[in-house]
Amino acid sequence: MALSILTQGYTAAVGIIFMPLYLHLLGSEAFGLIGLFLMAQAWIQIVDMGFTQVISRDIARMRAGGLLETEAMERLRSLEWLFATLTVLTLALVLSTQHLIATHWIHAQEIDIATITSSLTLIAVAVVFRWFAGLYRGVLIGLEKQNRVNMLLVVFATLRFVGVFVVLIIVDPTPIVFFVYQAVVSSIELLVNRYVVVRQLPNHASLRFRMEAIKSMLPTVMSMSFLNIVWIASTQLDKLFLSGVLNLTNYGYFTLGATAASGILMLVIPFNQVVQPRLSFLVARNNEKELEELYRLASQFAVIGFVSIGVGLAFFAEPVLRIWTGSPEMAGIIAPILFWYSLRNSIIGVMLAPFMLQFARGSLRLHVLINAVLLIFLVPALFFAAQWQGGIGTGKVLFVASLFSLLLWSPVVHRFFMPRLKWRWLFGDTLPVSAIIAAIVWLAASNQPSFHQPILVLAWAVVAILASMFIGVLTGSHTRQFLFQQMRRLK
Repeated sequence: MALSILTQGYTAAVGIIFMPLYLHLLGSEAFGLIGLFLMAQAWIQIVDMGFTQVISRDIARMRAGGLLETEAMERLRSLEWLFATLTVLTLALVLSTQHLIATHWIHAQEIDIATITSSLTLIAVAVVFRWFAGLYRGVLIGLEKQNRVNMLLVVFATLRFVGVFVVLIIVDPTPIVFFVYQAVVSSIELLVNRYVVVRQLPNHASLRFRMEAIKSMLPTVMSMSFLNIVWIASTQLDKLFLSGVLNLTNYGYFTLGATAASGILMLVIPFNQVVQPRLSFLVARNNEKELEELYRLASQFAVIGFVSIGVGLAFFAEPVLRIWTGSPEMAGIIAPILFWYSLRNSIIGVMLAPFMLQFARGSLRLHVLINAVLLIFLVPALFFAAQWQGGIGTGKVLFVASLFSLLLWSPVVHRFFMPRLKWRWLFGDTLPVSAIIAAIVWLAASNQPSFHQPILVLAWAVVAILASMFIGVLTGSHTRQFLFQQMRRLK
């Protein structure tokens, strides 16, 4: 598990670190195309519809004897044909609409239409091939070959983010070179992942596509697909609307701000991997006392981690961006975007605990319901906010929506899944600690010394965040008790 956490952290961090370098090499307008590339990688997951998770589960069932080998292989082979068909259809759709997108949706001032259309084609190739490779990654996870999955993720993340930087320096810093390289790496990733899977499984090349095999997976896929669509839409609609409103230069700046804010969510995967299995275990054992204790402890640690970093990034946005980008002017433009998206992502992190509680109980109906309802309001709100204030406007809308979920929806979740905490979780475990942390960081940001070096401002910010974390641990009743228990054990 530790290796998986480190792998996820590396793949996320290396992408964030290299973003400003791409901007300096390619220019702000070309970097806007990279923003479109990142958005496309998220939207393509809708095409997956949850089949990757289902085949991963089926391969695991096959290993455990719960599914016949021939049936599992038929499902995998049928999915390979389905994914290949969807790949061709997606590429055909992009090829038939690329000129329309380049001339009527994307707003470029310096990059010519031919470069944009070629970039869109290469983006489509890179995105669909990487998505296709995810099918085989899911199979490897089902086979419990996590070490190989981690190795492949690290290798291709390094090639994708570090390798392209070297190629841009050596060959030519143009968007075409960038996207050709990404398409080639995605193609290699697809071939390598398939090769590794084929070596682990019985030969299934002679099997044909069977609609019955696809239909057998549909009941599970449909429920997962809806949740997937709602989640992707609620997290990517802002980027979609802004891509049609902002010029490429400003869209590139927005991408940089949103990417910096996404660093907060790097904590999600390790937090989930540590806490979720234990919550599920306690639910299965019907141990409500320990379940509540662990849940409240995990909730306060989530507040301490996500709120301190999120509020810290928000209040120290400009000095952080100045060091990250190396440009005071750029930092001033992006800082308001980072402010709102950081606050929004910190709330998403806090709301991870109620989601894990619902998942452990085996029911995500309320989670799907609130996200679907929010989406109905988010679509027009984000559309008009994008027109009105660009990335700052969409950040404000998403922050308000997240705040609504925290203040008004979390009591509903606890009423159904842990009634004793209906209001206690919010007003006893979460908000007081959040307020203390936010106040400490705000005071530090408001009273920082007049440092002439940005690195000293960053050091001040880090100290403020760490101090807020420590005081947050002491403020939270469950984290304080946990800390004292650990100290007694050391004596």
